[in-house]
Amino acid sequence: VIDYDDAKYWIEKVTPFSINDVWEAFEGEGWKGAALAVVPAVYGEGVQTYTGDWEDNFTKLGLPKYVENTGYGLDQPYYDTADFWKDTAKQFDTEDLSELTAAKGFPDYIRAIVEAKISNEHLATLPSDTLVSLNADPNLDEPTFTEYRQMWEDREKLVAAGDDAELTRQELQPDGKYKSVTYKGEDALTAFDKDVKDNPTRNAHQGNFSQRQYSLLVQYHSITDEKKQAEFLEEHKSEIGVKPRDEWLRKHPKENAELAIWGQAKVLTKEAYTHFKTLAKQLDIPDNAIPELLLPPETSIDTHFEYEEKVSEGTHSSDEAKLLLLKDQIAADEAGVQSYVGWRNESNQPLKLPEETLEYYQLKVDNSQNYADLEEAQEADNEEEVEAIRARKVDGETFHDVERRVEAIGKGTRASPIPDEIVNVYVSHMQIVDETGSGLSAEAKLNRYDDPALNDFLMNEDYWGKAKTKPLDKDKAYLDNYLVPRWRIDVAYRTEDGEYNALQTTQDRQDYLLAHEAYRMDRRRREALSMSNPTTGERFPLDQVEQFVTYHEIEVKGFRQERFLVNNGGQDPENLTGFAWAMHNIGGIDIPTPQDVPLVQYDDIYDQYTDEFEQLEGFADNQSEHYIEIPEPGLTLAQTRDKARNALRFDVNGNYSEFGLAELKRNAYGKFVPETFVNDYVGYYTIVGEGKPANYEEVNKTDLWYEDDWYMLEHFDFYKGIYQELLGNAPFEAIAKVPSREVFAKYLEYLRLSKVGKI
Repeated sequence: VIDYDDAKYWIEKVTPFSINDVWEAFEGEGWKGAALAVVPAVYGEGVQTYTGDWEDNFTKLGLPKYVENTGYGLDQPYYDTADFWKDTAKQFDTEDLSELTAAKGFPDYIRAIVEAKISNEHLATLPSDTLVSLNADPNLDEPTFTEYRQMWEDREKLVAAGDDAELTRQELQPDGKYKSVTYKGEDALTAFDKDVKDNPTRNAHQGNFSQRQYSLLVQYHSITDEKKQAEFLEEHKSEIGVKPRDEWLRKHPKENAELAIWGQAKVLTKEAYTHFKTLAKQLDIPDNAIPELLLPPETSIDTHFEYEEKVSEGTHSSDEAKLLLLKDQIAADEAGVQSYVGWRNESNQPLKLPEETLEYYQLKVDNSQNYADLEEAQEADNEEEVEAIRARKVDGETFHDVERRVEAIGKGTRASPIPDEIVNVYVSHMQIVDETGSGLSAEAKLNRYDDPALNDFLMNEDYWGKAKTKPLDKDKAYLDNYLVPRWRIDVAYRTEDGEYNALQTTQDRQDYLLAHEAYRMDRRRREALSMSNPTTGERFPLDQVEQFVTYHEIEVKGFRQERFLVNNGGQDPENLTGFAWAMHNIGGIDIPTPQDVPLVQYDDIYDQYTDEFEQLEGFADNQSEHYIEIPEPGLTLAQTRDKARNALRFDVNGNYSEFGLAELKRNAYGKFVPETFVNDYVGYYTIVGEGKPANYEEVNKTDLWYEDDWYMLEHFDFYKGIYQELLGNAPFEAIAKVPSREVFAKYLEYLRLSKVGKI
């Protein structure tokens, strides 16, 4: 039996119907008229269907929303499902779902709307933000996550109380005063949830999380170390690092699709998208009635869901997300269709496409673990681990090479990318820098010089800003002619330089240079190219560099180097030219005058008798292999050494040896004796050196001996011009009293006869 006078009963039964239509029936014929309008639905038999304005509105889907504008050729906007929701959803309560059957005249789309409303009501009870993003600072104006949790518990108590629920609030009245207002039953819950600014519990849903989640939040906010806090969040991301509303939609793709079809939610997963498309066909919804730009072009669907998931995870600004957008853009450009970023920008959900190239992000993503490990090692100040990570092999190169490759690529943009050849040479250049330990090494600088494109890249301020590389040198002539040749020598002889510098003694270094001729000569070239006048800045003339090498190849002992200087621009000390000028003005040495350099024979004789001269010089030199340290028995050390010298200079008969005579001749050249008097010099000092024959006094019965005097008398020009004037010797005191050879011979004959008694 139906109690027509029970208003509550009737309200429950007729709620699914258009209230306006029922009211019109009531006004015309009272309760009985209203009953006649809905009674078939009450009993579910003898059905007489009821249609509300939703049926008319549904036929508008996909058609121009404003018909009056079509006269001006304006068809858009179209009446879409979001419009239909706005016009229809408010007419139904979620409790009506079981009554909304096809038998009672309710199409599937009405049931779909109510099902979506049910999902919406549930979503409204879930936090809209990530739990970890909720406020934890009690000093701020907004509630803390603990306060939100208390609000939710209070709300749950109201729900549990049902009709007995009671809520008292201080509310502002029209007269400007606050008044205590008490709500009961369902009204209490409504007042608790009321979405108005002065309602302190309007966001109580933010506290709808479990005890476990609450405990995790407390732990998270108690961690003071940022790195450890981030690690904790990563470990518990699925519980406190995601948005509960979005997470619920992801786990409920069917409900997600039902909300999305009416423009009440984004489609968050591919599975929900599949449901969405199926539902659109089932409900006979035209494509252009789907809320404009709710979904991207079909070609970007996968991109859309991947990106939305990253948004939910808070990783939408990551390299992976940027790579995703770039790949989508490139594919769209190639296919000539709209990209995901283009769709987002048109839908007033702006996204900025990264300026960097696809390869830039691809490399970063492919090496994301290496980058993460590197960052961790760097934060720990573990240099050994940093080196080990950078040494990891990645496709034929090291991870450090990948870093450099990413760095170089990152200096360009998609519109103006860095050419591959520049990227490759940059990586190679940085390998040189690593190997040599400096970007200022000769190898690194020479590499820049030999590759102008690389050099321009390194010096480009647009790419590097203040960190740009400085020019190799502002003076191009100096760079080309002096610096670069020096660098080439540095590079060519890096090993030899190391070996040479490791030697501790001068002798060892000299021996090393003697054994490495090419290195020795290039060292001299490098030295010449490095020289400059400290006052004027003048550099060593390029056309004299080889002369510099030749000069230093000449034996230092003797006068060959001095003679080379004189013969190469040093003939006129007041007007030096060529090599002599360079050595004086750039090398800083004094140039000998021609008069101070003996004839070449001086050095030729030494070279001819090098062994003998070295022995002579070595007897008193403790660094020489010929050094005499211990005297012979009965002799002093000086006497012992003199004995050794005389053994070289004289034969067993006391006459000058070949070497002895050569030494005398060299002495003459060394004292600048003119060539025409050299033999005279040798002749005289041979007489002096050999002295009287061994048995001279015994044979001649006298110690008188005039060979040296006679020699001078017979070579009087030598005696006066050379012996006295050039060599500065005093004249012989009794030379005027020296008897002639004939007279002295008769005197000796006289002495001999006297001795034998014949006189």
